Amino acid sequence: SLYHHFRNKDELLLAVLERGLEYAIALLEPIAEADKTPDEKLSDMIQAHVVSVTHNTAVSAAMVFEIRALM
Repeated sequence: SLYHHFRNKDELLLAVLERGLEYAIALLEPIAEADKTPDEKLSDMIQAHVVSVTHNTAVSAAMVFEIRALM
């Protein structure tokens, strides 16, 4: 059962959001540390974000729509 691993929906949602943020940080940190101009970094970050959202639609939807449930 799903709740064998998570006590409730909020705990599950928090785990999904944490994983999504960890993934985003892993994508963006190397770009931020790259030896590029700020404009190039911003462009690369936007591109990485778009790729991330399109490849992880369920996590992205949870980050946009379900985060309110934790507030």
